Amino acid sequence: MNLFLIETEEDVHNFKNEIEECNEKDIVAMTTLAHKILKKKDISHQVIDEFFLDSDYDNIDNIMTNFSLNWYKQKDVQLESGGINLGYLLETEIIHYFLSITRNVIGIQKILENKNPTSVFVGNLGDITKTLLYNKDTSIVEKKSTQKLKLDREEIEIPLPLARTRKIRISRKQFNKTKNFLEKFSSKSIKENNSSEKAILLLDFNPVFYKGLLKKFSEEFDRVYLLNQRRPAIWNFESRKIVKQYQCEILRLDDFNTSETKNEINEQTNSIKSKIMKLNSNENLEKFFKINDISIWNIMKNEFTGILLERSEEMIRRKVLVEQIFDAFTFSAIFEWAYKGFEERIVNYKACLMNIPITFLQHSIIVENSKFDVFLPFQPTLPDNKSKVAVYGDNSYDFIMEKGISEKQIIKTGSPRHEEFFLAREDAKQNESVVIATASTFPKYKADGNDIRSYDRLEEIIKKTLEILKKYPEKKPTIKLHPRKDYDDITSYIRDLDENIAIYRDQKSIDVIKNCEMLISTNFSTILLEAMILEKPTIMISNKNFENESIVKSGATVFVSNINEIEEAIDRIILDKEFRKQLIINGNKYVERYFSHQNDASKYLAKELRSIS
Repeated sequence: MNLFLIETEEDVHNFKNEIEECNEKDIVAMTTLAHKILKKKDISHQVIDEFFLDSDYDNIDNIMTNFSLNWYKQKDVQLESGGINLGYLLETEIIHYFLSITRNVIGIQKILENKNPTSVFVGNLGDITKTLLYNKDTSIVEKKSTQKLKLDREEIEIPLPLARTRKIRISRKQFNKTKNFLEKFSSKSIKENNSSEKAILLLDFNPVFYKGLLKKFSEEFDRVYLLNQRRPAIWNFESRKIVKQYQCEILRLDDFNTSETKNEINEQTNSIKSKIMKLNSNENLEKFFKINDISIWNIMKNEFTGILLERSEEMIRRKVLVEQIFDAFTFSAIFEWAYKGFEERIVNYKACLMNIPITFLQHSIIVENSKFDVFLPFQPTLPDNKSKVAVYGDNSYDFIMEKGISEKQIIKTGSPRHEEFFLAREDAKQNESVVIATASTFPKYKADGNDIRSYDRLEEIIKKTLEILKKYPEKKPTIKLHPRKDYDDITSYIRDLDENIAIYRDQKSIDVIKNCEMLISTNFSTILLEAMILEKPTIMISNKNFENESIVKSGATVFVSNINEIEEAIDRIILDKEFRKQLIINGNKYVERYFSHQNDASKYLAKELRSIS
């Protein structure tokens, strides 16, 4: 029996003849991309997730988080540079690499046990397959693919509102060059401040979403600096106007790149690269990287060290230039949006050494299910022992307190981003539009969040919902895509269902949902809270991981886990006025508890940060 493990489109092409000639087509799609390609070509196949039990997903979660948090702590792994460990900086990005390799190892092991093939046809999964088939009489046909695994955020998607394609994807390196050009074009020279001035440094804030907050910071602090390392602070006319209006000053790392720093970057980079190269022969890593008692270090070490070598240069460069900024400027407070990215960790390390208070902002709804606790170290949720978190309200405060965090580290400030939602309540109207907010049906950082079948489920949810709404010709469906793309673009599928349907992605959610009749979310998402603020009834279509969330148990949203129940939920909201009214009342009650300082969060937060600076 022949077994085909398909990861990429190139794999399908490379084994085209074998697949066509094979009488017993045992083909397994290992990725969502492979599944979509095989479906499009009408090639019968299975997916890797059909071989997993729930316990396997939990096992993968535990293994990959352990790898991410502890690999760089093993004996003789020396990756410190200037006191900061590069392994620690990469935790939130490298977890996606460990998820992929752990999922593949356990998945292929279970597939081989189930199929017991005589021949296996593979692309880049050949090394894993050979290791698992060691000492077994099974032939392996290997044709390497040029399509390589990428870290999270290794490619950046750029929206193009006026372009036909609406977006382009470019490499991280190309994006950084473009970002530097935009900031250089938009920025002005900045004079160094002095220690008598109260200055706040904001990390990776979008001025368009936080206009009110920037206004209040400009009133409370003498200087407001923006350091955006992931996306430019000024990226359209509106952001430029806001930055200028509130006299915010943009810091650019490149402005601190002198001949001396270039030499220092080269020296530190060469030093860390020599340490990385020594990892290949590290026996402790060979013992540490085990899955089901099988060492995978020889499988992964070349690719893994290659990733470290490539990313180390960027991390060292940022570290050295951040140090230059702190030498040139005096900051009274650091306020950040993302908190867990390596860019923020570099800034935080320096700020901690200088005893500068650090506060980060809750920027989304928090998952309360304890099954997700294993991922808290990778989420911008819990503060470490030298930072504070500014939370939306009582729900988030209680959740973080339950995790053992001191109340001194938690500030109930409300959400500056959602002030405009509360202010728009009276102006919100009801037309006949129904907003369908789409995202993955699982969190992407979990093992079961990468269940290939969930892409089919997402398509089925959208198709089913649109079919149901046809019963009500006056209802106009509108699609709001999640800003971060979890799966290959769903837009083309939606267009095939209805080429005239309005689809939004990068637009502010308030502009899309302000005047709708109801909102249907295909995931546990912050947009549910936003719709409730605007007093819109909501439906959440998700899996049973979320049925015990407080937003569901309070009756604030209609929870649907079975696709066949979508019609009943929509009908009740449209036809049962009392049910609709009660749903909105429950939503209002939930919002009251979830958000403090609803109309003045920016003012309150700015004063709090001023008081601790």
